[in-house]
Amino acid sequence: MRNNKSEKRSRWRLSLDLILLGLNLLLLLGMIVSGYSQLIDPNRLSWLVSAGLTFPIFAILCIFFCIWWLLRRPDYIRYSVITLLLCVYPLRTYFPVNISRDVPKGGIKVMSYNVKGFCAGEADKNSKCRDILDYIGHSHADILCLQESGCPPQHKMRHAIDSTLRRWAYRDSVRLKNGNEVTICSNYPLLRKQIILSPSPSYASIIYLVKMGKDTVAVVNNHFVSNAMQQTDKEKFKDVIIEPDKDSTKQNIHHLARKIDEAGKQRAIQADRIYAALKRLGDRPVIFCGDFNDSPLSYVHFRLTRLLNDTYTRSGNGCGISYHESGMYFRLDNILASRHWNAYGARVDNTIKASDHYPIYCWLKLRRD
Repeated sequence: MRNNKSEKRSRWRLSLDLILLGLNLLLLLGMIVSGYSQLIDPNRLSWLVSAGLTFPIFAILCIFFCIWWLLRRPDYIRYSVITLLLCVYPLRTYFPVNISRDVPKGGIKVMSYNVKGFCAGEADKNSKCRDILDYIGHSHADILCLQESGCPPQHKMRHAIDSTLRRWAYRDSVRLKNGNEVTICSNYPLLRKQIILSPSPSYASIIYLVKMGKDTVAVVNNHFVSNAMQQTDKEKFKDVIIEPDKDSTKQNIHHLARKIDEAGKQRAIQADRIYAALKRLGDRPVIFCGDFNDSPLSYVHFRLTRLLNDTYTRSGNGCGISYHESGMYFRLDNILASRHWNAYGARVDNTIKASDHYPIYCWLKLRRD
């Protein structure tokens, strides 16, 4: 009798292990697909835009299964380990780990910050605007790229905004459709600019030629097409995360995925346009800042990092989440740089919460080899 019970228990455990192994293999496939979805132009397979956002979920589940099999069936752990090795590139991009290095003499500080119109439409707009201006004013950034920097002339803080930005000797703003605006502030002379419009006229990339001593550097301030999430969409997203068992979850996921995928197709076109413009610059030092409105595992990011290095991947640590509203926690903001630069100390600063984005900054030093 004992042998029969023991045999049944053993069979049940084996069946459970096989079911879990099957689930594990499906999750591992999902991790690979989501991790490398960035390789495909969304205008060919648009659903991969949404798939790329799920990578951290698959990665966490993969690590969970590694621990599970290590404790229960060590011989099954090899599948998860192989997948983790196959996904080293997306893991490194999404969650870099670097040894910090001191910034050498002559390094410049570059900062990018989506300031949400200096919070002009917020209930406590003046307080938030003061926080943003105080942060910017004390940033000591040599180059400051702002997105959503448009602010109505009648705004009570307009004078304070202008006064803060005048701390930089050279400034320029480009006003786009619907009041969207991108601004650059620089300690170095701005020589000329080129505007690269996106499929949506409310978003653009501005290429500036900047004189830095004997070098002429291209500095690009970008605002990529937004997912156009309304407050109701953000609430739906929060419901999906917090209450995934609700009856409306499937409908909400389809609704959000359609919006994200459509915006991803437009961002891909914008990325291709700015990629072509950068190629025309030739072998020139480039600094590329802005709000990508997409994850580090997106086609936009992959396309541009064929030419440029991600300074956060090279010198930052952790996920570097830069968008922090409504449960949508992603690194949407980036600073890229051409091979002419060494990057140091990239960081997303989550101490300033006035905007829906955190600022990202790093130090760059021109290589002379």
